[in-house]
Amino acid sequence: MSNYGKYAGNISRGKLPYENWNQFYTSYQKSANVLADVQFTLNFVSALYTENIWQDEGLGALGNEFLKILWDVTDSGFDLEQSADRICQYRAKLKNHMDCLLTYTDRYMIYQYVMNCMKYRFEDYDYEDYDDEEFTKELMNYICKDRDQANIRYKTMEVLKALPVRMTRSRFFERVKDGYSVYNGSEMDTLDSFNYMLRGAAMLYTPENMRENFPDLYEYDAHFGKLSYEELDQESFHKEHISLEECIDFLNNQIMGCQVFSEAVNQLYAFILTHEYADSSSGVYQTCRSIAAYARNHIIPGEAEELDEQLTAYLKELEGTQEEKMEELEEADGHFQDICQTTFAVSAPEQTQAEMELIDCLGKLLSTSYFADLDPEIEPATVTEQDINERLGAFRTELEGRLKSMPKLMSRAVMASVIGYLPMNFSDSEELRQYIYNSLSACTNYPEKMALVERLEELMDEDWEQTGG
Repeated sequence: MSNYGKYAGNISRGKLPYENWNQFYTSYQKSANVLADVQFTLNFVSALYTENIWQDEGLGALGNEFLKILWDVTDSGFDLEQSADRICQYRAKLKNHMDCLLTYTDRYMIYQYVMNCMKYRFEDYDYEDYDDEEFTKELMNYICKDRDQANIRYKTMEVLKALPVRMTRSRFFERVKDGYSVYNGSEMDTLDSFNYMLRGAAMLYTPENMRENFPDLYEYDAHFGKLSYEELDQESFHKEHISLEECIDFLNNQIMGCQVFSEAVNQLYAFILTHEYADSSSGVYQTCRSIAAYARNHIIPGEAEELDEQLTAYLKELEGTQEEKMEELEEADGHFQDICQTTFAVSAPEQTQAEMELIDCLGKLLSTSYFADLDPEIEPATVTEQDINERLGAFRTELEGRLKSMPKLMSRAVMASVIGYLPMNFSDSEELRQYIYNSLSACTNYPEKMALVERLEELMDEDWEQTGG
C-alpha cells in the first residue's frame, strides 16, 4: 500500500509540507522509473518482432535511428546530458511525421467518401428492402446502446461523417459557426485544437515536410485532388479505387509505426529522467538490462518470427510489475493534482516548482498522448468572441473559395468531413434521430445512398464484432 495519500494530506494541512513533498517526490520518481523501464522493455521487444515496420523503407530508417539512440544511451550509462537533446529532436521528428500522416488521412478519407458515393454506379445494388426509418432506428441503436459518453460521441461523429450531405452551404456554415461558438469562454488551447482539426478536415491545413517525408503520398494526394471523378468509367474507377485503398493501407501502417516509436522513445526518456532513482540491484532492473542486451546481440529487427525460450523466460520475470506500478502512479497522479491546488504549490521555491514540472512531464511521457508538448503549462488565455470570429472568419473565407472550385461530389465529401468534427449540439436523442433521418431521406441519388448505407453498416458490423452485440 502506497503512502501518496498520506503525504498529500499532510501537505494540504501544512504539516511538515517540504518533508512530505520530498517523500512524495522520491516515491513517485522510483515508481515512474520502474514503470518506464518495464513498459519500454515490453514495447521494445514487441516492436522488434513487428515485421511491417522494418520492411518499410521509411519506418525502417526511423527504427534504426531509434536503435542508434538507444544503444548510445545505454553505453553512456543512461546519461541525461548526453541523450536529452537527441531524444527531444527525435520526438519532434516523429511529431512532424504524425502531423503529416494525420493531414493525409483527412484528405484520403475525403477521397474515399467520393469513391464510396460512386461505387454503385458500376455495380448492382438492392434497394427494395431498404427503408430510411428502419435504418435510422438501427443507427440510433448502434449509437445509444453504449453507456460510455465518450463512445457515444465517437460513434455519433463517425455516423455524421458517413451520412449523405444534403444541406445548403449557408446552413452548413451556420453549423460551423455554432461549433466555434461552443468554445466562447473556454481555454484558448481548446479552441486552437478545434480550429486545427477543422482545418485538416476541410483540406485547408498543410504542415511542413509533407512532400519531403512522404513523396508518394504527396503525388497521389495531388492526383486524387484533381481527378475528374464524374468522368470515370467502370475500368478507370476500379483502377483508381485500388490505388486509393493501397494508399490508405500505407497510411495506416505508417501511423502504427510512428505510434510504436513514439511510445518507446517517451518511455525511454522517462526512464532516463528518473534513472538516478533506479534500484540497479533489483531483479526487475537486472532483467530489463538482460533483455536489452539479448535483443542487441541476437535479434535482427523484423526478421525474428517468434520469441525464443531465453527471451520468453526473461519476459516472464516481469509479469505483474507493469500493472502494479500503473496502479501506484494512477493513485499518485490523483494526489499530485490535489497538491497542485494547494497554497504550498503556489508559493513553493524554484527547486520544488521544477520538481513538480518534472512530475507533470513524466505523467505526459507515460500516458497514451504520445505527442504531448512537454513544456511546462502556462496559465491559459480565455477565449473571447473576437478570438472566435477571427478563426471562424478565416476558416469560412478559405473554405468557401475551396468549395466553389470543387465538383459537387468533392464539396459534399469535404462538408461531411467537417460536420464529423463539429461539437454535438443536439438537445436530445430525438433531435439526433431526426437529423439522421433527414440526411438519409433527402438523398434521392440511390446509388450514392446505398454506397454510404453500406459504409454505415460496416461501422455497425465492426462494433458488433468487437463488442459481441
